[in-house]
Amino acid sequence: MLLKDKLRELREAAGLTQEALSRAAGISSGNVRNYEQGIRMPGFPMMVKIAAVLGTDCRDFANCDDVIAATAEAPSQVKPGRPPKANGAGVTVKKKSKK
Repeated sequence: MLLKDKLRELREAAGLTQEALSRAAGISSGNVRNYEQGIRMPGFPMMVKIAAVLGTDCRDFANCDDVIAATAEAPSQVKPGRPPKANGAGVTVKKKSKK
């Protein structure tokens, strides 16, 4: 099940409208709509807030196919540490040191 579908299912099971969920979680109703339409993905801190309002925890979102697929598609792009500084169109430029 996709995250957008799971979120809607849990919200409706809790008897909440998108507006009520947004108010209780302290987020905009536009964000809730975007999450349920699959336009945006909530970050982990947001998922924690939403899960708390829905009376569940983040593990209910953990088996979502879209999260698993996104992780499987680009595991090599996920690197620890700071991203390189870019100059222009994403090209990393190293300055030569003067000796």
